[in-house]
Amino acid sequence: GDDVYAPAVEFGLYAAFRAVLRAQTDFQALLQLYTSNCECSFLQHLACTPFRGERRSRAGTGSFSKADGQRFAEFVDSSDDAWELWLAATATLVRVCTDRRVASQRITHTVCHRTSRDSLCGLVCILARREVAEALFASRDGSDADK
Repeated sequence: GDDVYAPAVEFGLYAAFRAVLRAQTDFQALLQLYTSNCECSFLQHLACTPFRGERRSRAGTGSFSKADGQRFAEFVDSSDDAWELWLAATATLVRVCTDRRVASQRITHTVCHRTSRDSLCGLVCILARREVAEALFASRDGSDADK
């Protein structure tokens, strides 16, 4: 909950997220993870855990269909490169998923496909949030960009 999340942000959580995302933009390193039986995407974990919305589902399901726009907007505002890193990590993951070396391994490809799907669905949910749109379209220097 927020009683843990807020202090973590104060102690550099977003910087750690950016470092992990930066590592996930290295195509060869991510491809190596997937082709060495270590199918893992930190991007998926970020999209589906700290930025997941409605942690307690009103419908009683464990599905992921909402994003915490406020948390993600704060992440985007934490650094000039946060949004670019998120997009680059997403593109790299999709690229790994479509690589012939991954596609030739049925189980690895299935896991990578699911990971990519989760990450892309997380991105769609995040982009649907007003707080995120405001953070993305706001001027970085604090001035009103529309004037």
